[in-house]
Amino acid sequence: MLTINTYRLSVGLMNNIFEGDNQISAIKKAMKETKNIRLYQRYRVIYLHLQGDTNRDIAKMEGFCEHTVGTYISKYKANGIDALDIKQSSGCPRFLTVEQEEQIVEVITNKTPDQVGLPSRKNW
Repeated sequence: MLTINTYRLSVGLMNNIFEGDNQISAIKKAMKETKNIRLYQRYRVIYLHLQGDTNRDIAKMEGFCEHTVGTYISKYKANGIDALDIKQSSGCPRFLTVEQEEQIVEVITNKTPDQVGLPSRKNW
């Protein structure tokens, strides 16, 4: 019974080693293929993690905070390399509606400052 458990343990460790090598080669390939510097940095974080570096050491090497490093690693573990892709930033919310912006464009292109009540010394 003990030899079976030892055998299972050693087979499990070997599978983890081979799986880790496959992950490392996939990350290396992605690092070579990308032209996006931000995506490259994310891949590098995962590469260093797979090499055995701690989150604190990775954060110091790459100039990120530990929380960011942890977030990248968690995303990678949950959904793989595709989870590291950079999504479109939402940006700041609009202050004006689309209709208000269209009205401003209309006023600026078709009227002078005098026609809208601004002193004549003003100019667009």
